[in-house]
Amino acid sequence: MKKSFRAVVSGRVLGVDFRSRIQRKATALGLTGYVRALPDCSLEVVAQGGSDELASLAAYLRTGPKGASVESLSIEWGHQPADDWRFTIRCGE
Repeated sequence: MKKSFRAVVSGRVLGVDFRSRIQRKATALGLTGYVRALPDCSLEVVAQGGSDELASLAAYLRTGPKGASVESLSIEWGHQPADDWRFTIRCGE
């Protein structure tokens, strides 16, 4: 059974290749959804897939790539998933 979440990652998360790394990680895990930058310079991640795979992505979001500094992570489980058939990088709002 597929599950989903919406996460918001705040801190130094832009300009450090975080979005493309999230996309690669989610794709490798077989997840669908998207990542995008929000106007407040945080990242929004909406993902759908298996529980273990989502937990793995959530763990990655807590640390991020080298050069990132994650100050906060909020996750809303059961968020309405995107209708994407793959994991994409979207433009901001």
